[in-house]
Amino acid sequence: MTADNAGLSDSAAQTPLLDRRAELRTIGNMLRAFAADPSARHGPLLLEGMSGMGKTTLLEVVRRQAAGLGLSTLGAVGFPHSDRAYLMARQWFLDVARELALTPLERRLLGLEPPGRLVDRSVNSVFAPLERAVVLDAWDGIAAGVVGLRGPLVLLLDDAHWADPYSLDWLHRLIRQQPGRPLLVALARRTEEPSRTHRPLTELAGLPGAVRMALRPLTYAAVCSMAEDLLRAPPDPAFGSALYRTTGGVPFTVVDTCRRAAADGIRPVAGNAQLIEGYALPGIGEGLIRLLGRLGPVHMRTARALAVLGPNATPALTGRLAGLTPDRAAGSLDRLRDALLLANERTAFVHPPFADAVYDAIPQGERGRLHARAARLLVEAGHGPEVAAVHLLAAPPEGSEWAVEHLRAAAAQSLAAGAPEDADLLLARAQEEPPIPGLRGDLHYERGVATFPVDPQRSAAHLRAALADGRPRDAAVRLLAKALAHENRLPQAVGMLHQESRRSTTSGSRRRLLAERFLWSAFWEDAPDAADQHRLLGKLTDRLTGDTVEHRRLLILRAWYATLRGDPVAGVLAAVRPGTCMGLVWTGDRGDFDCGLLAALVYFYCGRTGRAEQILDDGIAELRARRWCGGHLALALALRALVLLHTGRLAAAQAESERALRIAAGLRPMAYARWYALSTALSVLLARGKSAQAAELCARERFDAPFPAAVVLPTPRCVLAELRAEQGRTAEAVKLLTEAGQRQWARLAENPAVYPWQSLLAQVLSGRDRAAARDRADEAVRRARVFGEPAATGEALSRAGVAYGGMAGLRLLAEAVELLRGTDDTYRRAQALTEYGDALRRAGRSAEARKVLREGRATACRAGAEKLAERARAARRLAGGRDRTRIVPGLEGLTERQCEVGALAAAGLTNQDIANRLVISTHTVAKHLTTIYGLLGVTREALSDLPWPGLGPV
Repeated sequence: MTADNAGLSDSAAQTPLLDRRAELRTIGNMLRAFAADPSARHGPLLLEGMSGMGKTTLLEVVRRQAAGLGLSTLGAVGFPHSDRAYLMARQWFLDVARELALTPLERRLLGLEPPGRLVDRSVNSVFAPLERAVVLDAWDGIAAGVVGLRGPLVLLLDDAHWADPYSLDWLHRLIRQQPGRPLLVALARRTEEPSRTHRPLTELAGLPGAVRMALRPLTYAAVCSMAEDLLRAPPDPAFGSALYRTTGGVPFTVVDTCRRAAADGIRPVAGNAQLIEGYALPGIGEGLIRLLGRLGPVHMRTARALAVLGPNATPALTGRLAGLTPDRAAGSLDRLRDALLLANERTAFVHPPFADAVYDAIPQGERGRLHARAARLLVEAGHGPEVAAVHLLAAPPEGSEWAVEHLRAAAAQSLAAGAPEDADLLLARAQEEPPIPGLRGDLHYERGVATFPVDPQRSAAHLRAALADGRPRDAAVRLLAKALAHENRLPQAVGMLHQESRRSTTSGSRRRLLAERFLWSAFWEDAPDAADQHRLLGKLTDRLTGDTVEHRRLLILRAWYATLRGDPVAGVLAAVRPGTCMGLVWTGDRGDFDCGLLAALVYFYCGRTGRAEQILDDGIAELRARRWCGGHLALALALRALVLLHTGRLAAAQAESERALRIAAGLRPMAYARWYALSTALSVLLARGKSAQAAELCARERFDAPFPAAVVLPTPRCVLAELRAEQGRTAEAVKLLTEAGQRQWARLAENPAVYPWQSLLAQVLSGRDRAAARDRADEAVRRARVFGEPAATGEALSRAGVAYGGMAGLRLLAEAVELLRGTDDTYRRAQALTEYGDALRRAGRSAEARKVLREGRATACRAGAEKLAERARAARRLAGGRDRTRIVPGLEGLTERQCEVGALAAAGLTNQDIANRLVISTHTVAKHLTTIYGLLGVTREALSDLPWPGLGPV
């Protein structure tokens, strides 16, 4: 419903604006400021007050003034039982959004496309519930489309105390994201009305720039002025005093009382002062019910039908629900209008509190029967199941299959709209009906699906009940395993899948369950039977060629197990390539997010970083396109940051890890996506030499024991040990690395590329126990050579060189440098070069040291490893070298002259202007700019976004 075609209520149209000068001035100022700069931050306008204070009238003023300033307005109105998910948002955008090119999800949210059944027995798949962030992003897209079509928008919401909390939460996020969102929101709410929206309305009122107007009763003078307009004569002071006392200065009550008095010809003279009290409806409810009683039982039935039907009332539906013929229904509605109870042009009460009073007075049993009847009448009239469900929730259970089916359909719509709590509420009501025995398992399964995004523990309980009630087991078991895994209960998930796979009687079902078991075992850090699972995977996949989705999944899992064990790279790649040859689907019923991640990790640890980055980029694009913007996206971004780290793009890795952290901030403490984001972010900070910032993040996010049962990469114990070693807390670092080693030995995860605990422990022990350090280093190098990935072997050799020291250490470091020169791992290469150069310096080979350290510093600069670059610079100076270039954070690897050239180019100067300013040739300017573009990966247009010294972002 838009403000352009949503008729203003009679109460708004007939309430004059008196005593509202300050409010009108504030409204005008807000609208003019918004029209002048729509993209600036504009807080919401909240009109607050008791019933009848003129809130709707002021919203109409907002609409008229906005139109006068050339602003578009869209309106919505809350009503009792209107707290279904995103109902207000649909009122705002439905009509105008029909003109947009919408995605399927956006069409479903607007009700333009049916969501389908929540669970289909014929499809053996696990439903993928939408995350709340996905839905909020979709509404953002709809709003952006409408803004593009109509220009800056003013959203109006009347009776916000009845609005759905989902729409208000979305509004809160939208306003908080300003500037850049050309939207202004004006809401009116009744302060005395308890509702589910108290929290979101309070949050909206607390936003920066929010304006709250508490509307007060009219003064005595304003009441007398209003009476003069309505009664066509100045009121006598005695009459005015009686009117003011009777109405309490409430604008609507003054208007209503004077209209009733005028209809009977009452003049505002002193002799009628006592009579005026009889025209006011005392305590609206009591007076209204007495009036309806005087009108007769037929009109009482009509009023009750109107109160139950609410905004869906039409003359025909009202008559049918009241049990009246069309003619009698029309006559009854006319009589109620004559009594000034109904609006002139709508089938609705003139004032919302009238509907409340009538509804509250209906005996409970009759109210339930009216709701049950209303549900069927509304469906017959063409309304959807979500409208019928509102009434079924208020109706008593009757054992109706019709009610169960419509409640299930409404639950599917709620889940499709990103409202799992509403879906669960509807399904719980369907269970009370109760359903026929054959549907009980399905209802439990559907509740398990609905509660999975918000409460995996409750989801697991429903899924167990679904299995006990005979629901087909395959999909239920797999979703139950996922729910248990997300609750950090991987042992239970793996054990259940093991039992179910042994129980399964069909090869297809058994293969799916085994694949799910292998998947969660791969993510379980303490999996006890890793060797047996690896052998079984080998048998199952020996002859598979990747022709089906299940086969490709098993091949990726086999490759991951082989990676963890440290099998030779050639064999691992031979297993993973058929699994990824047909591409990967990350989302939807047939998508496999977890195997997409594992495939990327296999390629990454096997040194195929380009392929890993491509898989992650494709997956992230798909996640964003499908609006899976919660934990799934956080995990994918964290792994992409890990790839960026090990390909020497530390600044980009830090930015990506920070994005992952922001998304993961709303996840549960033990959610493994949150730990991936934290572990990667800390690794990047340590690589950049920002140990103080890493320590602060570690303390703030409680990155310490207990660690999750799931496999997290980089391993939290190793990351925390690196930080402790940086802080000089060597004993703690040794303890953490020893624990990590014990856990990995137990599950045969022996690959130092994935779990570098031995190399780290060797380096930590090198200053305390040289013999133990050498033993650990030798074992790490041996296993790295077996795996055969050059970057992992180079890192193991580099740390072994530090542990050995002396000539043996020099030989190991020299081999590490040669290996790493042939890889994309710029950061590890910079580490090895710096260690090798420093060792050469200590050995008295200063000339060689200076050359190696120069290369090490340049490599560290290109990678963005600031502290490492400074260490290489300091070591080179000790070796007799001089290096006058400095590191500028964000501009790593540029000399001071290059920074000067870049800053001037960013300010808009041409090459000739720069040459004249710096007294150099244009050829030199062009050469410097080419170097800058290559090192920073930017174009000339993007230079102004960089923090040039002395300028900041230009």
